[in-house]
Amino acid sequence: MSMKVKADEREESFFRILLPKLRDFLSSKGVPELLPTFCPVPYSAWTDDDKVLIMQNLKEEGWRDAINKKAGLDIEHVRAAIKWMATFHAITFAFLDGYEGGLDQAEKDLQIFFWKFDDYFDWEKEVAVFRDHGNNGQREMFKGLEEKNPGKNYVKYF
Repeated sequence: MSMKVKADEREESFFRILLPKLRDFLSSKGVPELLPTFCPVPYSAWTDDDKVLIMQNLKEEGWRDAINKKAGLDIEHVRAAIKWMATFHAITFAFLDGYEGGLDQAEKDLQIFFWKFDDYFDWEKEVAVFRDHGNNGQREMFKGLEEKNPGKNYVKYF
């Protein structure tokens, strides 16, 4: 699936093409500090011969994985992540909203970032094999909630 939707090429293009454009956009507005922090990328290339994305080892910068991945993040880290994503998406929206030539031109210039699942997948066929398993898991979850909260009838609405 990764190859089908060009995930690796899209990631490399993000760091090589889009991120510098976002930096330039914010600098032109006099607010380069608004761009959230990204992992440094000392080298990237995407050619017929080379498909390379070298990223800095963030552990060397003091970052670490979550202490207990199964438990998830605490609320402070969830809020920080959401704030980071909201800021990034707002900047990207503003960049595209003011793109010279409009969104149609942006789609031509940055084609790899404009795609739909329907262009690559028969989405219904792809998820059909997971549907029963997913629905059964949710049904069991709601049954568990009903046991803890008698009379709520969650499964009835499922």
